[in-house]
Amino acid sequence: MISTIFNSDMAIALGYMLALGVVLAALLVIANRFLFVFQDPRIDEVESALPHTNCGACGEAGCRIFAEKLIVGDVQPGQCTVNSHDNSKAIADCGQREVHGLWRLRRDLPETAF
Repeated sequence: MISTIFNSDMAIALGYMLALGVVLAALLVIANRFLFVFQDPRIDEVESALPHTNCGACGEAGCRIFAEKLIVGDVQPGQCTVNSHDNSKAIADCGQREVHGLWRLRRDLPETAF
C-alpha cells in the first residue's frame, strides 16, 4: 500500500524540491552577506531608553526614527518631551550629546535644572 502512495515520481519531485530549497537558501546567505546594512548599535541603546510611546511630540513619526535622527545629529535629546530630564541625560549619554532644546518649555522642572 505504501508503495502505491510513494512512487518514483514522487521521489523525483521531492528531490527537486529539496535541491531547490538548498539552492535558494544558499542564494539568501550570499545576498545577506552582500546586501547587509550596518546600523549603529547606539540607535538600539537610545531607543531602549526612550518611552516607546510613539506619540510624535518630538516631531518625528516614532521613537525609532527619533533615535536614528538623534545619533545622526538632526534632533536633540530634549525634544522628547515625554521623558524626564534624567532620562534625557541618559539618552544624551548613549548618543554622546548634550541635553538642551525644548526643556525650557517644560514647566515641571525647576529653573536650576538648566
